[in-house]
Amino acid sequence: MKSNLPASEKTRTEAAGAAIASAIMSGVLLPGHKLRIRELSEEFGFGPTPIREALAGLVSRGLVEAEGQKGFRVAPVSREDLNDLMAARTIVETGALRLAIANGDADWEAGIVSALHRIKHFCEHRPADTDTATTLFEKVNSDFHDALIAACGSSRLIAMQRNLFEQTRRYRSIMSIKRSPRAKMGEYDAHKELADLALARKADAACEALAQHNRITLQLLFGAEGPLKLKKPE
Repeated sequence: MKSNLPASEKTRTEAAGAAIASAIMSGVLLPGHKLRIRELSEEFGFGPTPIREALAGLVSRGLVEAEGQKGFRVAPVSREDLNDLMAARTIVETGALRLAIANGDADWEAGIVSALHRIKHFCEHRPADTDTATTLFEKVNSDFHDALIAACGSSRLIAMQRNLFEQTRRYRSIMSIKRSPRAKMGEYDAHKELADLALARKADAACEALAQHNRITLQLLFGAEGPLKLKKPE
């Protein structure tokens, strides 16, 4: 289906959407924040129409909620939402990891080793500034998870994993506030276990470790309440 917007207007809408999404993901725009068109136009430098169209698009991504005639608001965070996201991500990511372990070659192995090294370097030289550290860790963490499944052979699985990984970004931003600065090597140890199991071609153990790894965000933010499960529809 083609967009009814002129090409230039569509480009501005996409740019506005990317800017607002980034602010939500990074925690600049907090859950529940009222999104006023005029304020966003002044803040991000786009006209009211691209902002309005962008907000409508972000509703479909679950980042923004429409309030009828009252406008828009940043979608709230909750255990239920994160549980749903992490369950979906775990199903996709472990499936892709299993395929990558079966298909991976020397280049795949080298990619994992390189990505793990960048995490280790981050942990050993973590920036003192929290915002800088969060942005840098987001990059090396994303690169590592990309490397794990790079050899899965399915562009759709990779795209699905990246989309779900991105949707959990704002939860990781919140988690970074709670993360103890004393636990400098904790991130490296967790990722090294994953890398070692994947490189050893231990598919079952690697997938279980990845599932447990994905539970960490849920547990750190909301407390541990048993295994990660999808809520049954009523």
